[in-house]
Amino acid sequence: MEQPNGSSAVISGEQTAGGVRLSRPLASLFVGFAVLLSAANLLLIRQSRNLQARLQSVRKELEIQPGNTVPALSGKDPQGNPLVIGYGQDKKQTVLMVFSPECGVCEVNWPNWDRAIRTADANGDRVVGVNLAPALSQKYLDQHGLRDHSVIAEADASAVFGYNLRFTPQTIVVGADGKVQWVWTGVLNREAERAFDAILGRQPQLAEGGGPR
Repeated sequence: MEQPNGSSAVISGEQTAGGVRLSRPLASLFVGFAVLLSAANLLLIRQSRNLQARLQSVRKELEIQPGNTVPALSGKDPQGNPLVIGYGQDKKQTVLMVFSPECGVCEVNWPNWDRAIRTADANGDRVVGVNLAPALSQKYLDQHGLRDHSVIAEADASAVFGYNLRFTPQTIVVGADGKVQWVWTGVLNREAERAFDAILGRQPQLAEGGGPR
């Protein structure tokens, strides 16, 4: 405030915030609001983490569990013909890649699946694609290296329930005896790849911790 003699004076009881002059009560209110907002953000972050942990727990409860014995995987191939993937006829393990052309995360995961396909092929194991979408094109199969592998384009209800096929992308390894060896839902990260290699006999032991079970 300009005084008559030209000198400057500060009005008692006022502060500035962002170039705007505030009274002391209003400044205190502004600070209090900022504190409350920060506390609310921290609470939301904590609730979000708790929700994510709960969702992950529910997802794992809904997944097919390692050690479970599964029935033959039955359905229709991309040409509409009946297709049955059975176990016990040979010593091959079966790698199931559960996907959907409508799944964006599946697209992110396909480079990892490409590596898994090469590993399984080199090990003499069986690779089977399982589609959960209503439709599946030959172009999609060609783009993702499934031309020379078995694909269940439409799974029977017995397969959907018998394997708890609810999530994509999902990778399931079934042993020659029909028992589930390993399950991973989501993108195959390095930890998952190490565990996958170990299950297929490419490494001496399983990676520890986290997703591999």
